[in-house]
Amino acid sequence: MPGLTRWLAAAVAALGLLLMLPTAAQAKWLRAETPRFIVYSDGSEVTLRDQITKLEAFDTILRQFHGLPAEGVPPRKMEIYLVDGPTGLRRVWPGAEGIAGFYSADEDGVFSVAVRQRKEDRTLFHEYTHHFMLQFFPYPYPAWLIEGYAEYFGATQFNGKFIEVGRFDEGRTNNLIYLGWVSLDDLLTKRPFQLGDGDSAALFYAQAWLLTHYFMGDAQRYPRMLAYMKEVGSGENSAEAMVRAAGMPLPDLDRTLRSYLKGGLPYGRYPMSPPPAVAVSVLPPSADDTLLLSLRLIQGARPSDELMADIRKVVAKWPGDRSAILLLANALTRSGDPAAAEQSLRDLLAVNPNDVDVLIALGNNRLAAARDVPDRRTALHREAGKLFARAYKLDAASYKALYGYVRSRTVESGYPNDNDMEALLAANELAPQADDITLAAAYASILRREWPRARALLLPLANSPHGGDAAREARDMLKRVDAASPAPAPA
Repeated sequence: MPGLTRWLAAAVAALGLLLMLPTAAQAKWLRAETPRFIVYSDGSEVTLRDQITKLEAFDTILRQFHGLPAEGVPPRKMEIYLVDGPTGLRRVWPGAEGIAGFYSADEDGVFSVAVRQRKEDRTLFHEYTHHFMLQFFPYPYPAWLIEGYAEYFGATQFNGKFIEVGRFDEGRTNNLIYLGWVSLDDLLTKRPFQLGDGDSAALFYAQAWLLTHYFMGDAQRYPRMLAYMKEVGSGENSAEAMVRAAGMPLPDLDRTLRSYLKGGLPYGRYPMSPPPAVAVSVLPPSADDTLLLSLRLIQGARPSDELMADIRKVVAKWPGDRSAILLLANALTRSGDPAAAEQSLRDLLAVNPNDVDVLIALGNNRLAAARDVPDRRTALHREAGKLFARAYKLDAASYKALYGYVRSRTVESGYPNDNDMEALLAANELAPQADDITLAAAYASILRREWPRARALLLPLANSPHGGDAAREARDMLKRVDAASPAPAPA
């Protein structure tokens, strides 16, 4: 019986190992991937699969509406993090209050974080519409249309085997019924934060949704909206262009919109696209501590003392864990102590020389170190450039690697040469949502006195209702472009 004893012992040992491995049912964090999305969730696998399948179908609908091939894929996949309630949101953005999710886009990451819900997809669809339009159709749209368009598609509903676009929006309708409307002139020419109180901002979104619905809901009116967009994009006054698009003065349009709201809003019903293949994997247990904290780290330029303390606790809890080590190294680099992070990054790279995230982190570390040693600045930038180039060779969809390479080149006397400009534009094409990359590409264009390109890059950002400091900087740069560029030749 010795052979049977050994077999039983081996079986018991194997069973013990299996029991210790995380499963989809037991794991805290799961990762789902489809052709266009990567979605992380600390909820059930069933909900995760349902959510990513709906996102794929929603993307297909947007493609059909905008004349893109239904089977096409973006240059890189959108990353979304689904969390369990407001507490999860605050782990990434401590100031998040009264919202169901948010979208973030800069050189360190383009992603969305949303509260996980089975039946309410408005926030995800709204933010993804912004992402989609910036990716494929960047243009200087007026602020009301940017938000109205996202509200229109954000209200999309799934009904069995059908997708319904242009559905009635109860929340926005209640705003319109119970609150006093802002003037159409203000709606057409201002941004939400310029209207004062919270009710006015809420009405901005509600009226923007209704006005967009008015044009989108009628096949004859829709071409007029397209003509209006072109007029405003070419510099025409938004209110005056709307009078021409609507075919009536603004007071008449206001009355027409109020009647339209009461008349039963039209919507379209479309068949669901075939479900995509969904690959679900289980993240290591450490993800419960590292995943959202890594997103929080990139929300600010320099980590606070409180955040650094939290990160050090995570590293102590998970000694030797790659994600924890990388998290601390990135935090040290951002806090102004790149020397303290270098050896741990080297050790990670020794384990896996093809780890793109580590190569990028080490490149950023070199750039940070160069700020403190002027005599080695050029040498460190060149070392960083080689690391970013290695990362980009391994992942041609990594705009972080591409933009890092361009940043490493800024100390060279010939910057920006043709190759630098090509790399910047490629990074911008991969992530047109990242404001800092857009501004860098525009600035390089200005240095090369390529005024039309600088203007084309700056206009969409300058009009962004959520652009903040970046939008203000874009508007300032546009003024300098207008002052420096030669006047166009007469027609």
